Amino acid sequence: MIFVEFPTYSEPNGTLTVFEAGNVVPFEIRRAFSVTASKDSVRGKHSHIRCSQLVVCVAGSIRLSCFDGEISQETILDNGHVGVLIPPGTWATQEYLQDNSTIIVFCDRLYESEDYIRDFQEFLRVKAAKK
Repeated sequence: MIFVEFPTYSEPNGTLTVFEAGNVVPFEIRRAFSVTASKDSVRGKHSHIRCSQLVVCVAGSIRLSCFDGEISQETILDNGHVGVLIPPGTWATQEYLQDNSTIIVFCDRLYESEDYIRDFQEFLRVKAAKK
């Protein structure tokens, strides 16, 4: 997991967080989306072949689990000032720990259905074939 810390500017009336491509986000943002889910929901459960993603929890909290075929890593995201970069070839799962937790995901590619590996056994086969 690669953690990315975003610049924040706090004032008495609120906090501004900057997600700027090239400076902080380590790629040109081609797509962004948000997901809001209820407590105990599990989402993700897939890998990408070419797409890099940067996941930021902007409300509530999630447990992010990543597996690159050899090493499993897990972290809690509960602060919109820090995100995790998920490179291609990483199986990722998000468990929502509070109701109405929300993530924003920044991607370096547009949506391509053929870029997804949604079956864990297929993911393991692909990783084994690349060794």
